[in-house]
Amino acid sequence: MASCESLYDVLGVSNNVSPEEMKKRYHERLVKYSPDKLGHGADKEEIEKAMQLYLKLQEAWKILNDPEKKRRYDAELAAKSLRYESPSENAVDVSEMDYDSDEDVYFYHCRCGGDFEFRGPSVPTDITCNTCSLSLCVTANRGNGNT
Repeated sequence: MASCESLYDVLGVSNNVSPEEMKKRYHERLVKYSPDKLGHGADKEEIEKAMQLYLKLQEAWKILNDPEKKRRYDAELAAKSLRYESPSENAVDVSEMDYDSDEDVYFYHCRCGGDFEFRGPSVPTDITCNTCSLSLCVTANRGNGNT
């Protein structure tokens, strides 16, 4: 999953929730976010957003409902948290970053004086400061035209 949210976040549960509660939350969210609930007045963007969320829910359930896949996923999460043990800035949306069109570089100033930066067009989910060990979670608000 290419985002800063975990599969647990997608389902709206903690990582130590019971299987029964996880199943309940999964079904609640499937019903709540089903693209079929949008009706005939929904535009393409709304339908696409709902479909993406619906697919994320299904993928999260596919992994977290299977004990072996869940065990591997939990191990990956633990390893990732150890890898990013360094302090982290908060998440920032790409629309909040500065953009240098001559260099095709997005950047965001770090509190140490360095920069978090990446080259377009794709938006990474995590970037590290070019001066210190801080990392930054980058989100992409697809409706802003900056991605």
